[in-house]
Amino acid sequence: MKRSPKKILQEILPETEDEGLSDLMEALMDTEMDIELVQPPEAGLMMMTIRDCFEIPFYLGEVLVTRAEVRIEDAVGYGCCMGDRPRAALALAILEVLQEISGELPSSSPVMTRLTALAETVSDRREKASRLTALTRVEFQSMAEE
Repeated sequence: MKRSPKKILQEILPETEDEGLSDLMEALMDTEMDIELVQPPEAGLMMMTIRDCFEIPFYLGEVLVTRAEVRIEDAVGYGCCMGDRPRAALALAILEVLQEISGELPSSSPVMTRLTALAETVSDRREKASRLTALTRVEFQSMAEE
């Protein structure tokens, strides 16, 4: 099953700087559709709920999130991400509404091309970090008599 553009962005967003989103935002804004901001990007606090090891809800505390909502034609898209990241929230909202309107975006579209390039950059960084971590691996030997 192919992942949606919004899902791809959600997966790489924690490791993407806002400056890295500029190419993607440019492609999103170049769509020939009229994008209406229903709710401009706005930072606020949201209660974070997690489950402990016994599957009991635990309220970790409040976290800073940024929310945005856009409308294209009759479709509405919503974006929410952790931190004060207006570009990221807006990108998530636009990706959601674009997918709702046009279904699956073709891989040759400017939006998908730039999103794929961003995902590859993050993947390369993850791979490099993994290799560096592997260099620190230590193997312990037991001193017990055999």
